[in-house]
Amino acid sequence: MPDQVAQQPLVIMLGADAWPAWPDLDKPVIGRSHAAFLDYVRNGLHVPGERVLELFGSTASPHEMVEKIQGFLDRGQAEASDVIVYYVGHGDRIPDGDEFVLLTACATRAAIDSSSLRASHVAEALRPCAGKLRVHLIIDACFSAETARAFNRPIGSVGVAVLASCSSGDLSYGDPDAETTVFTGALLKVLWRGEPGHARRLCLREVGTLVKDELADRDTKTYPEVHDPEQRKGRISEVPLFPNPPVPPRPLEDHAVRPWCAVVSAADVPAGGTSVGQFGDAIEGFREIYRRSVADETGWYLSEQPELVRSADVFGSTRSFQEAVQSVCSADLAFFDLTDLEPAVVVLLGMRAVVRRGVTICFLQEGEDKHGGLAGVPPFLLRDINVVSFSPGGVLPEDLLGARALAGIRDLSRAPFRYADLPGFDAIRQLPPVLDRTVIPYHERVLVLCSFDSAYGSRNWPEIQRRLKRAVEARRTSRGDGIGNADDPEMRASVRVERTLDMGSARVVSANLLEAIRLTDLCVCDLTGWKPNVMFELGMRLAARPLEPVCIIDGTAAAESNGPNADRLARIAGQVAGLTSLLRVIEYELDCGNEFYYEIVDRHLDMVQELSEGPVRTWVGDCLAVGSLYRVAWQYADIHHEPATVSVVEALRTPARALHMSRQRGSSPYIFPATHRLTDAARHSAVEMLRAAWLYLRDAHERGRITGGDLVELRDVGYDLVALLSEPLEPDDRAFSEEVLAVVDDLEREMSGEAS
Repeated sequence: MPDQVAQQPLVIMLGADAWPAWPDLDKPVIGRSHAAFLDYVRNGLHVPGERVLELFGSTASPHEMVEKIQGFLDRGQAEASDVIVYYVGHGDRIPDGDEFVLLTACATRAAIDSSSLRASHVAEALRPCAGKLRVHLIIDACFSAETARAFNRPIGSVGVAVLASCSSGDLSYGDPDAETTVFTGALLKVLWRGEPGHARRLCLREVGTLVKDELADRDTKTYPEVHDPEQRKGRISEVPLFPNPPVPPRPLEDHAVRPWCAVVSAADVPAGGTSVGQFGDAIEGFREIYRRSVADETGWYLSEQPELVRSADVFGSTRSFQEAVQSVCSADLAFFDLTDLEPAVVVLLGMRAVVRRGVTICFLQEGEDKHGGLAGVPPFLLRDINVVSFSPGGVLPEDLLGARALAGIRDLSRAPFRYADLPGFDAIRQLPPVLDRTVIPYHERVLVLCSFDSAYGSRNWPEIQRRLKRAVEARRTSRGDGIGNADDPEMRASVRVERTLDMGSARVVSANLLEAIRLTDLCVCDLTGWKPNVMFELGMRLAARPLEPVCIIDGTAAAESNGPNADRLARIAGQVAGLTSLLRVIEYELDCGNEFYYEIVDRHLDMVQELSEGPVRTWVGDCLAVGSLYRVAWQYADIHHEPATVSVVEALRTPARALHMSRQRGSSPYIFPATHRLTDAARHSAVEMLRAAWLYLRDAHERGRITGGDLVELRDVGYDLVALLSEPLEPDDRAFSEEVLAVVDDLEREMSGEAS
C-alpha cells in the first residue's frame, strides 16, 4: 500500500458547460455538477482556494491550459503529495484518429482536432510533477475510460489512477433538468456520505466501487471504471485520499447551520403523498415563525428546510431505511409524530435515543393517540417521554413546538452532558458490571424483546422460552464452539432465555433492559402484535450493537383479521411488510418443529461469522448488511455531547466549578445538608480534581502545547482554584494558592502582550 496522504492535495478543475463557437454543446447541468464538486473540494476535503486551479469554463487554448497547469503545479508541489484533476463535460474521439479529447470551452466543430484538450495534453501538463506527486484523475465524460491510454507511457510521476464515469465505448449521461450528471451525483453522494466501518480515508478504487453500488439502484446503462495506467510505486488507486466521513466534528460556534428533521406519520402524510396534515402544518408553521426566534434567542441557526422523513416510505428499501437513520441521527433538533405509534416512527426514535443527545420533541395529534396514549404503553421506556399534545381550541401546535424547542435548546446548552429528553442515552452507556466482560455470549443468555400482554405471555412465551433454550444447547454442541461440555448440568443451567421481567437482578427494570440490549450477544425480537415498546427496543438494539437481533413473528397471530389491534395493523400494513422484508423476519407457529428454533440460533451465528470476516459494504443490497444501520447511525454521534469524549480538564473542573458557583449563591449543589460531614469530603474531592486540572494544563503550557483559548482556560482554572483555597487551610495549601496566583498574574501579562 502506498504511503498515507500527508498534506492537502492540489486540485485542478477542468471542463465547460458553454461553448461560444459551438453552442449546440451547451449544457447547464455540467456547470451545476462542477459547482457541486467544487463545494466538496472546499467543504469536504477542506482544500484552501490557493491550492485549487479553476479552469472550468476557460476559453484558453490547449497550449495555454498546459502552461497554466504546469505553472500551478510548479508553485504548489513542494507542499503536496497528491493532485486531483476533475473534468466534467463532453468527451469524444478525434474523427480521423484514435485519440480521446476533452471538449473545453475553446473547442469548435470545424477544428475539433486542434481546438480540443487531448488526453495526451493532460499527460504533458502533469509531467513536470516528476516523481513528487501522485495523480488522481476523475473524468465525467463520454468514453472517459479512454483517458487511461494517454498515461500508459511513463510521464515521470509517482503514479496515476483514473476514475472514469464510463467505459471507453459508453456514453456518460446527465438529465438536463437534474442537479448534477448521473456520475457526479453518485460520486458526491458517496464522498459526502462516506462508508461506515471502513478506514478514515477512502481510496479512489473504493470510491469507484461505492459509486458503482450507488448506481446499481438506478436505471443506468453505464458504470464507472478505475484504471492504474502508471504504477511506478504501487497502485495509486489504493492510496487513502478522501476523508471518511468527510466532515470533522462541527465546532460549537455561533452561526453554524444546524440540521433538523421531522419524522411524519403515515396518518399525516400517506405513502407517496405530498399533502400534509396537522403535524406537517405545525412543522411548516415552526419553520416560518420560530427559526428566527431560535437563532436570536439561542444562537442555533437551523437549516432553511428540515429533512422530512415520511414513515410510510422508511421501510420501502434498504436505502430509504438507511437514509432515514441518517436524517434522525444527524439532526440537532428532531420532531417525531407519535400519533398511532407507527413502527417506522418508533424504531427511528429508539435509534436516536441511543446515538444522539440533541433536542427531540415528540408530538401527539388531537391531544392523545387513538390507542390509549403513551401512558398505556407497556412497560418502561416510552412513558418517560414528555410529549407535546395538541388539543383543538388550545395553543396552536406550531407555538407548542416552538416553546418546547426553545426550552430544550437552552437546557441542552446549559448542561450538554446531562440533558436528556429521551430515555436511555446515559443508561445504555454505563460501563458493564464486569469491565472485562463486554459481551454476554449466546450460550449463557438469550434476550427476547417481546410483547408483555397476557395473551402473549400465556400463549407464546412458555413455548419460545423452553424450545429456544434447547436449540441453543444443541447448536452449541453441534457447532463445536469450544466452550465446554454441553452435557454438563452446570453448563445446561447457564443458558437463560429471558424477557426483561424474568431477569433476577434487583435493579430497576429499565436499567436491566438497557444493559441487556447493549451486552447480550443473541437478541431475539418477536414482532408479534407490533407493540410500540418492542419497536422502540428494536431501534435501540439496532443502534447499540452491530450484531442485529433475529426477528421473528407469530404467523397465526399476524394473519388474524379481527381483534382489538386489527384496525391499527391495517393502517400500518405497508410498514409491517417493509420491515418484515428488510430484517428477514422468520415466521413461526406455536406447533412448529424444532427447526424454527435452530434457524434462530443459526441466523445469529451466521451474523457473528459475517462480522468477524471484516467490514462489509453498507450501502448495497436488497437486505440490510449485518451492522449497516449501526455503522450509519454512529457516523453522526456528536463528540460535544458524548460523556466518553469529555476533555480531561472539563471532567476534572466541573465539580469544582459547581461548588464555587454555589458558594457565590450561598447554596449547596449537593443533596445532603450543607453542614453534613459529606460536604467537607466533597469539597476536598473538588479541590483535588481542580488541582489536577491545573497541573495538567500547567505542564502542557510549559511544554508549549497550548496557546490562545487554552491559555484562557488555564487562567480561569487558576482563578477557580485560588477561590476554592481561599479559606484558612493547611500551610501547604496556602503556599500552593500563592504559587498559582503568581502564575495567573504571569499569564495575564502574557495574554496582554506584556511578557515578563
